[in-house]
Amino acid sequence: MTKSSVYSPEPAHRFLSLIFVATVLLLTFASGCVRRGVKSEGTQDGYILSLLWWPAYCQNHRELHACAGASFRGFVAQGLLPRASSTSQRADCGVRPGPGDPSKVLDQIPDLALVQEVWRQYGLCSSLTADNYFALVKDALSLIHIPNRFIDPKDSFVIGPERIKEAFVKINAGLIEEDIKIVCNQANLSEVQICVSKDLHFMSCPASPACQRSVVYVTARMPLAE
Repeated sequence: MTKSSVYSPEPAHRFLSLIFVATVLLLTFASGCVRRGVKSEGTQDGYILSLLWWPAYCQNHRELHACAGASFRGFVAQGLLPRASSTSQRADCGVRPGPGDPSKVLDQIPDLALVQEVWRQYGLCSSLTADNYFALVKDALSLIHIPNRFIDPKDSFVIGPERIKEAFVKINAGLIEEDIKIVCNQANLSEVQICVSKDLHFMSCPASPACQRSVVYVTARMPLAE
């Protein structure tokens, strides 16, 4: 047998290796696409999941039963806002019944009065029933991992808005900084907004004013009962 007629498996191995690498790259790309929503300009193509920083919210809403003298809570859901419109421009969407059992929503939004307010301000203008709307809020909330520093801080602290974004991006696969907006009330952190598509995949937030401060104050103190 001549040397030229001897079978060599090396070219076949190289070919199979190239197929394997191409497959891995394709799956990686596809995974990224699944996690991100597709933007459609000029339409309500998604939602803004509004996460209130509860201690700061309660400082300005001490009348809420869940605020005065309550134990610490960190971020809580304020609901899903229409992504294509600002929070200050809400249409009059009439009147429809609220959730059948509002107490079932308290694990997401810890005050019954706030549950009704969220439904009036944001849920009514969705095409969903109240129960389906709050179920969607719960599903969206379940997607988000909260950075450890915000789960149960022992003391108040200051942090830059960009650092907050980085903390969320670091522990939420598929999330990028363009999907997040930080909202502050003067020097205080008041809200983190995360934009998602209608099928709850992360997507970029619309251009709108955000917190312009270099650092924000994150209070860890709940109001005392009067």
